[in-house]
Amino acid sequence: MISVVRNPYDTMASWYWRIKPVSFEQWLRQTLEGPKDYEGPHEGMFYGLPYTTHMIRFERLVPMMTQAFEQLELPELKLTHEGMSRHRAHQHYRVLYNEECIKMVQNYYGPILSQLGYKY
Repeated sequence: MISVVRNPYDTMASWYWRIKPVSFEQWLRQTLEGPKDYEGPHEGMFYGLPYTTHMIRFERLVPMMTQAFEQLELPELKLTHEGMSRHRAHQHYRVLYNEECIKMVQNYYGPILSQLGYKY
């Protein structure tokens, strides 16, 4: 199984940049700490990791995907970059975070951050 993982700090910033309803801190608090009346995309982001044979990091998507496809003897895959938020304008996710936001992500994604070696 091939899985693509992404730094949770970057993932949350990316989702926020798409909608920007309120301040980042308020949105993050509502998203990670608020009541859930649905299963949001963050709920199942990492459910397949125990079954993964090839883990691809989003930040190194093209070279790692190419390597995995070669190892699995699959045909070459042409990747395109679509759906990037125009609001992000190539900003680094760190521009949104303060200490409280960092703690919220650490509390919510702690085991995943440790397992995958992601640090703020």
